[in-house]
Formats: sequence, C-alpha cells, structure tokens
Amino acid sequence: MCDFHSILGVAIGDKYEIRHEPGNSHSETADKLRNLPNRKAVIFEAEWNGEGELPSDSKLIRNIGECPDRLVKKIRDHYIKLKEALATGKHLSDYFSDTKKYSDVWNKAIAIANGVPVVLPKVFHGNLYVDGSAKLDALTEVGGDLSVYGELNAPKLQRK
Repeated sequence: MCDFHSILGVAIGDKYEIRHEPGNSHSETADKLRNLPNRKAVIFEAEWNGEGELPSDSKLIRNIGECPDRLVKKIRDHYIKLKEALATGKHLSDYFSDTKKYSDVWNKAIAIANGVPVVLPKVFHGNLYVDGSAKLDALTEVGGDLSVYGELNAPKLQRK
C-alpha cells in the first residue's frame, strides 16, 4: 500500500489509460484489470503526493525506460491535475468528480483547504474523513464511511 496518490499507467495495444483505486494500492488496482483476448496489458506504477515540484519522469514512474511517450504524458498530466486540485480546488468537479474512486484526493483537498474552495457534491459516494473543522453546506449523503475528528458543519446531512 502506498501513501498517496498511486496510479497505474496501463498500455493495452495502442490504448493508454490511467487506473486508480482510493486505497492507493498498485496491486489492488492491477487486480481489477480485465484480460482482453490477444491483448496484453502492460502496467507502469506511478506515485506522488502532489506536493512541491512535479518529480522527474524517472522518479515518478517505475520502469520509465519501457513506458511509451504517450503514456508518460498521460501520467504527467494526471499528476499536474492532482497538484492543481490540491492547491486550488481545480479539477475536483470534473476530472476527479468520481468521489468514490478519488475519495483520497477529495479528503486530502478538504484536509489542506486553507482557503481553497472545496465544494462537495450533494452526494459523496466514497469514504469521507473530516479532521479539524469543515463546512459542507451542500452535502446531503455520504455513500461510504463518514469519520469526523473535530467539527463538521453540514446542515443538510441527515442520519439514516
């Protein structure tokens, strides 16, 4: 298990994609790859916490020498969006909109919000962790676990 934020860059033929699971486990993510006839998935593990300067390709991606250039670009673009999401809230409502898949990103953005506008959707499908205080006006439902260590102000959230 990796700390934060682990992805797989996956090459299947000439198709390239990013895979991620909120637990940040490369093996958990790889286990969910579907085997396609006559196609072998080649995976490249990558991880970075979104803090500071984006690392070089060789520090960001394991086996960088074998990773296709188009996939390297896709991985770098993903991590640029991660950094922007954590720093400004940008990309949370579009690129990282799947609150179950990217609950780790949302939770970190909330934790470090220091003036960053983090607007949760009405329904948060993943696990939500609040450490400190958070004002989540629109939130009506949490699909996973809700853990609060501090103060949560969510006037529309109902207990079921």
